Amino acid sequence: MRRIVILCLVTQTFGQWSSFSLSGLKLGDKKSEQLYRYGGLTTAHQSTIEIPNERRIALGATMNKGFSNSGMIPIIHGEIKVSWNLSLRGRVASYGASEGVVQLYGWGMSLTPGKEDEPSKWIVLLDAGRLNAHDQLYLTGLQFMGKRIVEWKGIPIQIGLGLNKVDVNPFGIAGEDSPSKVKLQTNFLNVGTSFNLFGLKAIPELCIGANYNLISISIMDTF
Repeated sequence: MRRIVILCLVTQTFGQWSSFSLSGLKLGDKKSEQLYRYGGLTTAHQSTIEIPNERRIALGATMNKGFSNSGMIPIIHGEIKVSWNLSLRGRVASYGASEGVVQLYGWGMSLTPGKEDEPSKWIVLLDAGRLNAHDQLYLTGLQFMGKRIVEWKGIPIQIGLGLNKVDVNPFGIAGEDSPSKVKLQTNFLNVGTSFNLFGLKAIPELCIGANYNLISISIMDTF
């Protein structure tokens, strides 16, 4: 736990955070669409980790970075195992930028189909979240993903297929008195791995979509 706290303090001190300012953007342009997809994927993204039978809780910190956006989003997240195949998940982020405060929170579940003595090799993930940025952008994200962990030459590889939907209220768009709400969908391939790092679990992941790409690095531990 102490190592997680130290990691969060270091990233909060030295990170350059993403801004969701709508200044200079217009409804329907490419830059605003990239910003909305970035927010939608970030609100619902959370790395998965196997929690051993003798433990119930996983805690961690994640850095999300969109390929088409500057800065990163620091997120603190946790997971509670309530049964052999069901875990409840949650995430939160809050930081200041020159334009104002960005606040994010999300929730979800992880389900392993099958039986306890014969579990499926697939994990089903359902997550949702909300983001409020600078009092001028409000969005909600909903994400569904199926993920499988395989081994290649002793290296664990996470492979998943996902769908992310985002509803956006861009009431800070310049020159728009009553802008219309925006709905977008992003289909993506999720690829990642995991390895031990100073007694913690490091999980780098890449979300690859036709419309948007996102990279994340998580540091997690179980208790």
